[in-house]
Amino acid sequence: MKKKELMDSEEDILKRKKQIAYNKIFEFLSNPENTPPKKRIYYAKIIGPVDVRAFKKMFSVEEIIELENLALEQRRKRYALKLARIDDALVKKAVKGDVPGIKLAYQKFEGWGEKTISEVNNIHTLKLDDELRSLMDQGKMMGAVTVEPEPEAKLLSESIQNS
Repeated sequence: MKKKELMDSEEDILKRKKQIAYNKIFEFLSNPENTPPKKRIYYAKIIGPVDVRAFKKMFSVEEIIELENLALEQRRKRYALKLARIDDALVKKAVKGDVPGIKLAYQKFEGWGEKTISEVNNIHTLKLDDELRSLMDQGKMMGAVTVEPEPEAKLLSESIQNS
């Protein structure tokens, strides 16, 4: 019976050591001031004087992946205030008329992306795009243009009939 009690206490000791190691790695990885190690075997250095083989026995690959994901999530939460300030600066730049700032703001906040000519397969759509581009170049149209599918289809059919 003493052997079983001794074994249980050894298991408890190992569990506590593992939890301490887990917490040290988590704190290190979740701190934005720390550079994450290039290789996982360097985690052994973070937790203290531990042999790499002992470290590999301590955590499964799945446990390490879960730990890394949780730490990354926490790290990003610590960036939240800085990211809000960056967003504000971007919006201010765009409002002042900075074209790259405007483009980036639309990409970030609206999921906007530029269409290239190679993406356009329909000749009539390309003509419509040229007309819109001409109006924008002349300064007669500012901002983003959205064409709903049904009106676009009507415009295209009218364009085909007039051709």
